Amino acid sequence: SDLLLKNKILKNIKIAYTAAPKEAYMSMFYSLSLSPSISNHHDSVITHLDVSGTLLQTKGLIALGEYLKVSEHPLSHLNISNVAATARGMEAIFNSLSNSISISSSLKYLAISNNRLDTPSSSSSFAKFLSIAGELTTLEMTDTAPVWPSFLQNVAPSSSSSTISSTGSNTSASNNSSSNSSSSRMETQQQQQKGRAEALHVDATKYKRSADLFCKTPDMKKDAIQMYLSAGIKYVDSCYAWESEDLKTAIMNYTSTGRFLAHIADSVFAMNKADREAALFYRCALICHSRSIRLKKDKTKQTHKEMALWLSTHKSTVPSSSSSSSSSSSSSSSSSSS
Repeated sequence: SDLLLKNKILKNIKIAYTAAPKEAYMSMFYSLSLSPSISNHHDSVITHLDVSGTLLQTKGLIALGEYLKVSEHPLSHLNISNVAATARGMEAIFNSLSNSISISSSLKYLAISNNRLDTPSSSSSFAKFLSIAGELTTLEMTDTAPVWPSFLQNVAPSSSSSTISSTGSNTSASNNSSSNSSSSRMETQQQQQKGRAEALHVDATKYKRSADLFCKTPDMKKDAIQMYLSAGIKYVDSCYAWESEDLKTAIMNYTSTGRFLAHIADSVFAMNKADREAALFYRCALICHSRSIRLKKDKTKQTHKEMALWLSTHKSTVPSSSSSSSSSSSSSSSSSSS
């Protein structure tokens, strides 16, 4: 962080999925706020900031908000996904973004997935920022659980009023549009669910790769165990999301995740003789295997029901065993008589 105090040319910062305590990130943001690019208004300023997958948590996110509040320069790319932030931290970051005219008028990419927006105040601050972020083209907010009534009350009213005026024009047109909108809404929800499952799988893989790197450093083995646990949880979440979209994929992923967790449990026990951590991984692996077996049984039962239904509806076209045997006997008798 001391090097950032002398920064005059740094534009992009990407420290995604690094295992450092939140105090280290807070120190970095403090140094950024004091760097020459902020105080002397140099042309070379931070335009891309990626801190996704770090352990910022709420205090680290509040410190980032203080830096963004001080900055008077454009920021086009901000990624704060998977930082274990509570609604209080998210509210602080959006209040800071809204108070910075330069950032709210320049931000084009914002990723906040897997953080919490589950309070009315955090959802309101999020909506207020979106209402003034005129250049924002990409927003990623998977698994944030916003409070939608509070969100909708604070978005710009122009879009809601146009929607109301268009729906009251024609009864038949509104009926057709409602049916089309319901089908399109279902398709959108399916696409979002599939995208969520894929995004969770990608995040889990990133955690796993980071843990693999940490295992090579003796002092980072405890952090590696935490990373492996986070990866396992993400994998399980991805499997659960796949259940409503593709049961076959869900079963395969549950099986592979169970094997992954069992392998990590063996490694953890051999590495540190950590019975409690290994037991936790073994239990998660058992849950994955049990869920996979249960889904296989349910799928088999469903297949049997579908086959029985098909046979009942096509009974007249399917020859029975008695008729086939009688036909064969009659054919044989006729051949013998001839």
